[in-house]
Amino acid sequence: MFKFIKQRIFRSILVLIGVTIVTFTLLNVIPGDPVAIMLQKRTDEETMNRVRHELGLDRPLHIQYIDFLRGALKGDLGNSYFEKRPVTEMIFNSLKVTLKLGVNVFIFAVIFGIIFGTLAAVFRGTIFDRILMFISTLGVSAPAFWVAVLLQIFFGLHLKMFPISGMNSPNSLVLPTISLGMRFVASIARQTRTYVLEALSQDYVTTARSKGVRELFVICIHVLKNASIPIVTVLGLELKNILGGSMVVESVFSIPGIGRLAVDAIVSRDIPVVQGTVLFAAVSFVIINLIIDILYGYLDPRIRVEGA
Repeated sequence: MFKFIKQRIFRSILVLIGVTIVTFTLLNVIPGDPVAIMLQKRTDEETMNRVRHELGLDRPLHIQYIDFLRGALKGDLGNSYFEKRPVTEMIFNSLKVTLKLGVNVFIFAVIFGIIFGTLAAVFRGTIFDRILMFISTLGVSAPAFWVAVLLQIFFGLHLKMFPISGMNSPNSLVLPTISLGMRFVASIARQTRTYVLEALSQDYVTTARSKGVRELFVICIHVLKNASIPIVTVLGLELKNILGGSMVVESVFSIPGIGRLAVDAIVSRDIPVVQGTVLFAAVSFVIINLIIDILYGYLDPRIRVEGA
């Protein structure tokens, strides 16, 4: 198991290096001069060249990349061109909001997704199962921004039950959580139904039922435990998608999280902020993948033996 974890860590480092190279290259290849955007072309060429030199944008690209990599290893992602603040500070300030939204969405998706998927599997073929799967299909198909706008119009403008933007109210995260979490509830429910149905057909379930074990214990102890490995994979993938999907939802609801910070930085060509947010997202995804692999070893003894 320890050897397996070391291999995964090594591969994760290679992935992070590849992400930094691709991101740095794309940001410096696409059209647009961040200095011209910053100064809004209201100054002469000499001043623009001086600012470009102060920011280090006139150096060769490989030197800029090496300096960025050295700073990233020390936790220094540079300063924002426009905010004049450390990128690390901006990311951590926005991270607090994104984590709050992400935790709410994840809990919402896990609870309702597993419950709906398990119930659909237990009542397979009934009208209840068909209704749940129909709702799940709608949830997977509906874009998050479209759901967000509908929730804003209905619950925010017409019923005035929840705020439609900002973080000034205690219930300001209700609509963003639902709009971002509906898709993941539907996806987790569909996957859970598949794996629970597969587990229900196994011999150990028949044996447990023949011994007179109550159906609730059969489902909760035997079925869900053995179906948990693929479900954990789905949860890990959905957790990464939650972080990615938060960009759109945060922009729609004007939530000052990582997603909105990245979108604003891309629009304004604030290169240090874009590089910092992309690197943060890559590190988050790699850590989530590593945690999933470790959970595999914990849940499946065969992986522990293979790793040893």
